[in-house]
Amino acid sequence: MSQLRYPGGHGVRLMFACLFVIMVVSGCGAGEAVPVVAAETSDATPVVPDVVEAQFAASGPVGGPFEGSEPIRIPDVFAHVFGTYSVVAPDAPWLRWELESDAAPNDTSDALLVLSVDPAEAPSAVGPHGAAVSVRDAAGAERARIDVSLEVQGDVRLSGPAGGPFSGAVDHARVANPSPQPDLYTFATDKPWVVARAPDVTGPDFQLDLSIDAAMAPQKPGKHDAGITVLADGAPHATIRVELDVFGAFHAAGPVGGPFPASVDPVSVENRSPAAFNYRIGSTEPWIVSSAPASGVLGVAEELPLGLSVDAELAPRSLGTHEATVTVVDLDTAENFATVRAVLQVDGEYDTSGPAGGPFVGTGGPYQIENTRSGAYDYAIACDQSWVTWDVPTTGTLDAGAAMDFVVSIDPSTAPTVPGAHAAVLTIMDPGDQAVRALLRVTLRIENEESSDAAAMTTANRTTGAAPFAVFFDAVDRTSPAWQSGVVQPADGKFGSLHYEWDFGDAGAGTWRTSGKSRNLDTGFTAAHVFEKPGTYTVSLKVTDPEANTEHHYAQSITVTALSGSTYYVDATNGDDANDGLTEDKAWRTADRALASGNETNATILFKRGETFSTNRKFVITAAGPGLIGAYGTGAKPIITASNTTGVIEIKASDWRVTHLDIRGPGSSDKSKAVGLHYNTRVDNTLMWQLDIRGFRSGIEWSNTFHESNPPSGTVLGEIVTRETLVHGMFVGGQKIAVLGCDMQGPMQQHVLRMFQGYKAVIGHSALRDSGSAQHALKLHGVEHSSSNLETQFVTIMDNRFRGGGAWAVAIGPQNGQRDERLRHIVIERNRSEPASRVQVDLLIWASDVTVRNNVFVATGSRTYYTAVFVSKRGAEPLARRVDVLHNTMIRQDAAAEFFMARLGACSDVNVRNNLGSAPLASTKKVIHGTCDNLVSSPNLLTDTPAFQDPGKGDFRLAATSDALDKAVVVPQVVQDYSGGKRASGTAPDLGAFER
Repeated sequence: MSQLRYPGGHGVRLMFACLFVIMVVSGCGAGEAVPVVAAETSDATPVVPDVVEAQFAASGPVGGPFEGSEPIRIPDVFAHVFGTYSVVAPDAPWLRWELESDAAPNDTSDALLVLSVDPAEAPSAVGPHGAAVSVRDAAGAERARIDVSLEVQGDVRLSGPAGGPFSGAVDHARVANPSPQPDLYTFATDKPWVVARAPDVTGPDFQLDLSIDAAMAPQKPGKHDAGITVLADGAPHATIRVELDVFGAFHAAGPVGGPFPASVDPVSVENRSPAAFNYRIGSTEPWIVSSAPASGVLGVAEELPLGLSVDAELAPRSLGTHEATVTVVDLDTAENFATVRAVLQVDGEYDTSGPAGGPFVGTGGPYQIENTRSGAYDYAIACDQSWVTWDVPTTGTLDAGAAMDFVVSIDPSTAPTVPGAHAAVLTIMDPGDQAVRALLRVTLRIENEESSDAAAMTTANRTTGAAPFAVFFDAVDRTSPAWQSGVVQPADGKFGSLHYEWDFGDAGAGTWRTSGKSRNLDTGFTAAHVFEKPGTYTVSLKVTDPEANTEHHYAQSITVTALSGSTYYVDATNGDDANDGLTEDKAWRTADRALASGNETNATILFKRGETFSTNRKFVITAAGPGLIGAYGTGAKPIITASNTTGVIEIKASDWRVTHLDIRGPGSSDKSKAVGLHYNTRVDNTLMWQLDIRGFRSGIEWSNTFHESNPPSGTVLGEIVTRETLVHGMFVGGQKIAVLGCDMQGPMQQHVLRMFQGYKAVIGHSALRDSGSAQHALKLHGVEHSSSNLETQFVTIMDNRFRGGGAWAVAIGPQNGQRDERLRHIVIERNRSEPASRVQVDLLIWASDVTVRNNVFVATGSRTYYTAVFVSKRGAEPLARRVDVLHNTMIRQDAAAEFFMARLGACSDVNVRNNLGSAPLASTKKVIHGTCDNLVSSPNLLTDTPAFQDPGKGDFRLAATSDALDKAVVVPQVVQDYSGGKRASGTAPDLGAFER
């Protein structure tokens, strides 16, 4: 309450208390006199001033509500002296008032003047607005004046995806100009991503030009606040609050039925508010799922990785683009804290094969297109190859909500006759805007007539075993250690010069969830396959010697049986540890009981899907294999949660399988150990298959202290997902080791995949991304050079997607400059790098006898000084020799200081040929930076106009107008292109990774 004195110092005081009501009072408006009946007078006549003055202020956003003063008390002395009085406010149509009696009339009763603002009439311009309220006596003379100030605040809301563009209503950014003459305005913002401008103004107000600098804007999904202060002649004049709602973006694509690998960074949200809050994650579609807890508490400054992915079983089956929204709701306020827009592109894949002239037997289909719009949908079907046909009208109309199934086939009369893989793309378009709504990729494989004349081979590391049965295949012969494969060897000793194609005879094997390619087919002098079902399989190998223009065909039989021992069931809901566990209705209840009791040869331990099991123990498997730990039933993988700090499962016996489990560690509280630890015990033929692992030191890790001349053999790590690891996604090594179809992201400290020894290894069909600070997506090194050690050599690295976290995305060479680690005979083909802000070199080679072919390096968004392939010597090891960099595509679409397709250091005998590069915004760009002895460096093309089919969507296949068509020379080491198609389909091969 403020004390106001009458002017002139008469010694009589009036006490005014102010309250501004947040509502439109149903009383009198401006300019209407309100009569007040005088209270009973007393004999004493108080002394009153001529005019009493008072003030109060109110504020609120455009459109209200407005908050401000309390009711103004009109003392009874006015009635005693002046009798009837009234209230007027002629200059403020937005002001409302009402007089209320405080009590029954007596000498001390006062009246309350209640003021409020009508939001419908209130000013819409941001800034100060004034008015005056006058209290007059019966004769109309002013006896009191209340000066009113209304501060209208701007409240602007904009939204958009991370990286922009951002849009929204800016109507509430109109600023009041208090002067009819031009004023000098400046603007101060508390966030760098807000940009404000205004024109010269002479009128009563002006529209502020408000925008968001997308480059400076926050990247994490959620609502972000900023404030703008408008200064007039250096003094604060108006304020505007800006709320920027950044939407997260999740994009995934894949064939019908999956897999659907994501094509963007993992999405996370962060609590930037001053207090923790309760959250819940929701989704508008069941196919977009989050690995984060569905509800919980998000602490101050705490980050919540959403771990979004697509559930292939629930994903739409129709071709085209499907959308969903994921929300993180603040349960304390019932408001959306963050929003993620998910887009799923479902493509079709049809794979068919047969001899020249047919018949062709295909896998895939029928396919479906669906109209999810509110109105009718026109479609038109087209294909870039005439030998693809379909069984529905080429053009037509689908009603809203309608769907149409169709089947594709191959016309033998127009189909290619040349042996090898042939590609076609069928598109479903909107004939109105010519936009592609869906597509189907067709692969036709023409078999070679000589394929039946297969010689016997002994490439498998084992030929008989129990399902699921992992086999490593090795087509390389060396004198020490002895290994007689029966397969032709290269005459020049360069194993990259031959082309190896495997067919594992397992037509129902499905596709890799990460690359979308068939699990039944692969390439390379080393390979591996998991036979999931009992049966007899004939594995075939075709070896092409392009230099001699010959093909060699081989075959080997693999027999897979079922495990013959006891099967134990574990059910966390209906089980009982007092049961024998031998049937589903007599299942055990706990993981502790199962893993402790089922440790026996030929045992199968199955956890029920959809259930969660907890343990604080680490289980050590010591019984000789075969044995299996897996899942039964339907639904989500069974979850085994460990609260201990030593991991969950350690295998100390050969021929064990761990499959189809979701294994979760203690998380950030303690990640000191990992699942699948192999300390100093050598174990062979271990299979880890379709596991989800999170919250450990490493997803899978074992000691590198084995005897380096006889490390573990036959390890296959397939379709393993690792998240939230401390050190590595995997830390593994050995001989005849395979990492296939894995999806590993974001270890906090070191490398996504570190293979410390790889004598005859394969790394394929995996997504390795976002390593810790300054570390790699893939680090492949070896053991100290010695005549007795199995050094890292004969390694196939193919069909992977890499995104590094440090300066180097992939490093092939010694672990440091002090160790003499010699890596040789490595083929790196059909891999794709993804943009990463800290990457300076995508592929670093400190090794010899390396072939780098048909890879795609996408540098957009990487460091401003960038090299795609760097060949050199690290330290103690010999020079890098005999390195071929052939038919690769290197792209950078944003600005850069340097762009080098290849960089050469201490090396010799290097071939850089048939590569295609484009970096139109780079200041300095070269095909090759540096030189070496015996360098062959042509032809290559570095162009600003490569004519890719759709670079904005990552499609770097060549358009019909590309200058790269038919400009390459034939190099024997390159038989296929990135997509598996045959090279030199025209008069000469095309430059880059893709053959048109």
